[in-house]
Formats: sequence, structure tokens, C-alpha cells
Amino acid sequence: MMSLPFALKGSYILYGIDGNEEIEKPEPVAPPSLERSQVCDYIAANSPEEFSLIDLLNQIEQDHVDHKNNYYLDIFSIALIPKADLKSPKERIQFLKNILNNLFTREQIDTCGAGRANVALNSLTEWQRFILSASLQHFERILKIDGVYQSDIDRKNYVRNVLQLFVPPFLRPPEIVRVVSPVTLIDGTMDISKPSKVYITVTSPKNITLESQDLLICSKLNFNSSDYVGDDKIQLTSADITTNKFVLGYKSLSKETWNNILWPVVGVQRSASQSVVDSCLAYGKAKKLSPAAVSCMARVVATTDYRFLFALYNVLDTEINSLNTVFNSVLNFYAFHSKHLQLMKFLCFYELQRTENTNEIFRQNNNFIRSINLFMRRVSDKYLNTTIKDLYFLIAKMPQWKLENPDEKDCEILTSCLQQFWQRMIETVDTIPPSIRNICRYLRIASELLFREKNLNHRAIYGVFLLRFTFVVLVSPMEFGVNMEDDPVGYAKVTQFTKVLAFSGQFMKLGKNEESPKAVLNPAIEETNELVLEFYEKLCLPVEADDVPVSQEDLSLTTIDFCKFVQNFKEPILSYDQENSYSYIFVDEIISEFLTNY
Repeated sequence: MMSLPFALKGSYILYGIDGNEEIEKPEPVAPPSLERSQVCDYIAANSPEEFSLIDLLNQIEQDHVDHKNNYYLDIFSIALIPKADLKSPKERIQFLKNILNNLFTREQIDTCGAGRANVALNSLTEWQRFILSASLQHFERILKIDGVYQSDIDRKNYVRNVLQLFVPPFLRPPEIVRVVSPVTLIDGTMDISKPSKVYITVTSPKNITLESQDLLICSKLNFNSSDYVGDDKIQLTSADITTNKFVLGYKSLSKETWNNILWPVVGVQRSASQSVVDSCLAYGKAKKLSPAAVSCMARVVATTDYRFLFALYNVLDTEINSLNTVFNSVLNFYAFHSKHLQLMKFLCFYELQRTENTNEIFRQNNNFIRSINLFMRRVSDKYLNTTIKDLYFLIAKMPQWKLENPDEKDCEILTSCLQQFWQRMIETVDTIPPSIRNICRYLRIASELLFREKNLNHRAIYGVFLLRFTFVVLVSPMEFGVNMEDDPVGYAKVTQFTKVLAFSGQFMKLGKNEESPKAVLNPAIEETNELVLEFYEKLCLPVEADDVPVSQEDLSLTTIDFCKFVQNFKEPILSYDQENSYSYIFVDEIISEFLTNY
């Protein structure tokens, strides 16, 4: 779980100062009147007479002072009477919780997670900005009250709990599509011939979509009490005209499965894994798929409920040869809905937060890290064939210097080489694909908030972008069309230089101690540390993510491959149990981005 910057007692990253300095923040002022928005509608309908958010926050702080109680460590839910006075500390906190639950819209959270943080922040209303500023300053002041949240574990749990206050109900867990499936339209008011193959998407009994194969015709349906699931047919009702009934034939899924999908009480308990597995089974062994087929499958897979991905990656642990095919299929589904950055941020966050040894950040060879590498390779063809290729030749033409038993002259040459390299990296940041830069910015913010150590702010970016991507490609020049045998001396320079870059990129000295022969080269690294830092900081500047192009043909082929894999491994996928959906990380992100910008 991310922590808020105020838990650092002053954030080196977010405020551009060294920690522990007090930061002057202006007192938020409430807008003169309520606006028409989700959060203001809640306040208008439920707040006591003459309600003031600032007064509420002050009362909660006074409750902490008076009672010395760690109220925010308690997990509770109280039903409040609309408009009633808030008489107890827990009632006051519950009302604040309800306000914060309604603060962000789904679109704002999705937009930030999709790599367009500035767009999301610019959409915040005057009241949203006021509530965010006031509540975050309140949570910071709470930590300064004597006698509460004193231990490290209490403060950690406090930060975790207050962040959870901002998570909307629609992310607990996020809504999933229950199934997508081909069906046969036998009867119903739809401007296509009958019988015809169409595709159905069931999100809930009151949210069912029927689409033609070319996606040009669509009908909204409901499953009402008068409808039924027969042995080979389903009856549904038009959402617009309740007298219009639709009869659909089905084959691949059983009557019991359709009942589990359509009945409200049963269907709502379905897991994301069950939904994906049933959808893949419904597609059968099709060798060619229509636009509707691939669009619908993308809809069921590309969710912010990542519990299915845990099950999928659990299978891939023993089916490593399938990773490339399966990951590219999943990436296509997310990219089709412009959600590829949400997928990548989840993979990055999960890998970061489970790292126990900070010296091993993104050093493990697991499928989460391999997937991040696959993404970076996929979106960086132009970068590899231009910028990385130019860097290769820059290094290959550098003067010779010794890594083994070096002298001061070698240190001088290496200093110049490092300066040239990092200066070129700074100058060419804009050529790095925006999606990769967006991921690096996310890693930058998440690293500070997770590790709380200044020297670890860029360790994750080093591991992802430099160690596992840039350096690997530099010593594999055939990837950008260069034959290393044409210039073996130049290639030897590149391989030797990347060994030093591995230390320079982490601000680390060469050699195990000062007596090591390689320690002579340490001044070269120290003198270029500022350039390395400048590169990281420029790399992490805000940038709007770009799309990952996915052709209809490619999406069709990968959908077929994906369905085949899921069908073959349905039992282990369904048997894997991972409770956390991780959808909350995008709420954490928008709060962090707000703090970095305001």
C-alpha cells in the first residue's frame, strides 16, 4: 500500500526539498456554494444544517486531543441518519469517510491510471480540490498530536487506513463483466436477419448488451423476473420497451452456467477468473473471429480487478514458454481499451511492494518483470533503431581505457566518456516512448512513498529502464541491425562501458572497498552523479501516455491464442485464490499526483 507524502515528515521528491522541513500550506477556503457534482450531491443530501467541512475536520482533531484515541486505526461502518447532527467521534469520521468515498469519479481514476494524470487533475472541480487539500492537511495535522499514532506500526496502519477512505464503493472490488459469449438471435427487435450470430455481454441482470458481429447494431437488454433460461434458449427483455422480448440460442455453456450468470444473487458472486474462463469456453475453437468477438473478449479481460491475472501468472510459472504469447494477448486487450498503462502500473506496483531486499528491486527473473520487459520492447522499436543505435556508436568510438588495474589517466578518460553518455541520455529523453516515460514517473512516485529513502528514489527506474532494457540492448546490437563482428573492438568497448554504467546508474562506487584497484575510477562516477540525477528527473517529468496500436487482425489472432490457453488450463486458473484486486492503487496515484502538482 502506498503511503502519503506527509508520512515522510516532508517529502524530498514532491516538494523539492530535503526531508523534515516544515512546508507552509495555505489554509483551504470552501467555495461559496455547493456545485452539481457527485460529492456535493452527497453533502447536500446528508449534511447537518450549516455544515462546514473545516469545522468537521477540526472537531475530529479535537476528538484525538481530548480522548487520545487512535480513531483512524479502527475499521468500522456506521449507518448515519441523513441531516442528523454528528454527536460522536465515530459518527464524525464516518461522515468524512462518506464524503471522501464520493470524491473521485470513475472517469478521473481511470484517466489518471491510463497515463493522463494532468487531464484527470484538470477535471477536478473547485470543491474536489478544496476537499482534497483540506482533508490531506487534516491527516497531516493528526500525526502531530501528542499521544496518538506513536509507534511505527500505528503510523503505517494510519496511512493505510486514511488512503482507504478515498476508495469509492465501485472499486471494492471493481465491477466485472460476468460473461461475453456468441449466441444466436432467434427473435427480437433488432435490424438484422434471423437467425443470426450475435455477441452478448452480461455485466449484471440490468446491464446486458447485444451486438451484431460488425458492431454496427446494438441493443440494451435486461433479465427480468418474467424471463427464463431454457435448455438451449434464453429469453431477455428490451431495456427500452419492456414488451419487446428477445430469444437467444446458446450452445457452449450449460443451462446451469447461464443461470449462475444471469440470476442477481448468484451472478454477483462470480470471480473475474470464472468470467474469463466461461467466456473463453463460450468461444469454443473458432479459427476466425469477428470485430464483436474480439471487442467483447477485451471487455471481459481488461478490468481493474486483477485477481484473474494472479491466477493466469500462477499457471505461467510452469508454462514459461507461453508467456510471450499470453502476455501480448492480455496487453492487446488492455491496449484496445487504452488501459495498457493501468496494466503496466499494476505489474510495477505489485513487484515493487513485494520487494523485501531493496538491493534486488526489479532484479528477479519472474514473469511480472519479464512482462514489463516485453512491453518496453514492444513499444520501443523506433527508440532502439535511432537513439540506442546512436548511443552504441557513441560508446564504440570513445577512447580506450582500462577497467582492470586502471590508473588516473583511465579515470580521466572514463569521466569524459560518462559525461558524454549521460549528456546524450538527457538530450534524448524526449525520444523515449511516452508510455515508458509514464511508467518511469509512476515508479518514481511509488518508490519514494514505499521505500522512504532518498537514495532509493530511482532504483526501480534503474532496474526497469537501464539494467533490464537499455544496457541489455546495447550489448545485443543485432537488435538494431548492427553486426558486432564488423567492429569487435568497438563492441568490446560497449560491453566494458555498460559494466561501469551499472554502477553509475545507481550512484555506486566500483570495487568492494577503497583498496580495490578499480577504486581509482570512482571519481569518474562521483563527478557525473549530478548528470545521472538530472537524467532521472527529466525522465520522470509529467508526460501524457501514447496509445499502443493494435490491428484488428492481430487482436483476432491473439484472442484465439488466449482462449486456447485458458481452455487448456481452466482448472488451475479457477483453483487459484488471490483476494486482493489492487484497484485502489489508481486512487493512491491520483492523490500523489495531486500532491506533486498542488
